[in-house]
Amino acid sequence: MANELYPVFLKVNQFDTLIVGGGNVGLEKLSFLLKSSPNAKVTLVGKTILPEIKSLAAKHREVTLFERAFFPEDMTGMQLVLVATEDHDTNLAIQQEAKERGILVNVADTPELCDFYLGSIVSKGDLKIGISTNGQSPTIAKRLKEVLNEALPEEIDELLKQMKVIRDELKGNFGYKVRKLNQLTSDLVSKNTVNKKMNMKEITVKELKALKDSGADFQLIDVREPYEAEIAEIGGELIPLGTVPQNVDKFAKDKQVVVHCRSGKRSGDAISWLENHHGFENLYNLKGGILAWADEIDNNTEKY
Repeated sequence: MANELYPVFLKVNQFDTLIVGGGNVGLEKLSFLLKSSPNAKVTLVGKTILPEIKSLAAKHREVTLFERAFFPEDMTGMQLVLVATEDHDTNLAIQQEAKERGILVNVADTPELCDFYLGSIVSKGDLKIGISTNGQSPTIAKRLKEVLNEALPEEIDELLKQMKVIRDELKGNFGYKVRKLNQLTSDLVSKNTVNKKMNMKEITVKELKALKDSGADFQLIDVREPYEAEIAEIGGELIPLGTVPQNVDKFAKDKQVVVHCRSGKRSGDAISWLENHHGFENLYNLKGGILAWADEIDNNTEKY
């Protein structure tokens, strides 16, 4: 059976969106929208509203909360409705009301009632990639998101901006511009690949443990995101990959520096950037990252 979904990217900051449900599902939907579009205009209605939702709404002036029962009139003027109550019959009634009003609707965990899905999103500055499995497996979509987040360096946003400048300056017809941009990006990718493979010093998790146990003077840096550090950590100063350019001075040059992340990909990107732009020669990538640490050193370390 063919996947009939047509992917689009909505400017939800220009829409009026209604979320019905003030519990955990409503929190998930609101968080998802605001993470992708911080200025999204959202009205959330719920008989009771979690404190976490109230706290989140307080940080976004375009979010309005009504702690009361839902009324059909709440849909007036809305372009999107996200149904997130914990009662199936209530969700169905709201979905039917939305359909009668010609409003696009998403019902949590009920694909057959949805006009659209909220897929997983990978964001790197201006680059945004949406992932959908046609409602078949949100878990697979989540894993693909993790893979792409690992594979795409934070510097890709800077690359996009540079390519726009080059594109605007190129003379000639459309075909020539396409060929020239293809050539430039191909060269850049090949150079990046070579740079990352050449002179990349690595350290295994067993060697890192020996360093820690010996009391050696070295620096350990974690380039993951803060939420990841809350899931699992092996020590070190937290400097998320996207903030490395602003924190170059925090990387020591007079001692061994071990950089780690979840799998070794992002830490490798950080090291490549620091070596290419700031001449570091004392950086070591933790091979396999925290996943390898969990497998080989500490089975109590949570894998995610």
